[in-house]
Amino acid sequence: MLAEIISPEGFMIVQLPGLFYIHRTYGKPIRYFQNAHVYNYYSYHLKAFFETLGLKVIYSDETCTFLIKKPASWQKKNTDGLTVWDKEMPEWSRKIGDALKKYYVLSIFDRVNPYRRIRRCAVKLLELAGIKDTVKKLIGRK
Repeated sequence: MLAEIISPEGFMIVQLPGLFYIHRTYGKPIRYFQNAHVYNYYSYHLKAFFETLGLKVIYSDETCTFLIKKPASWQKKNTDGLTVWDKEMPEWSRKIGDALKKYYVLSIFDRVNPYRRIRRCAVKLLELAGIKDTVKKLIGRK
């Protein structure tokens, strides 16, 4: 176990692919699932996992980046058959399913980057209103 080689009171950074962040990293979920990821993670479960191992989570986010501290009193735990589960896990399972459906559906209907589409619409409106050049000057664009 990696925690064994960390000094007491030492830190480690762990980063894994986060399910709730794939829409920002990859844009479309299909790009994420075509990668070589065998497992996919979410912050809540990994935090529970690290704490079950007796490690202290200092920082975590949905990119599944963690800053973990090994307490001075840390002792190796037997991980054979370790299951990390609590009463909120079914709710997180639902959240994951909803998020993946949302990102997938958005990726199907949003063939073009949504921000580019919004920008193009805004520019078109400014052109129609006859104020595109004025707005460009105001925001410092040539």
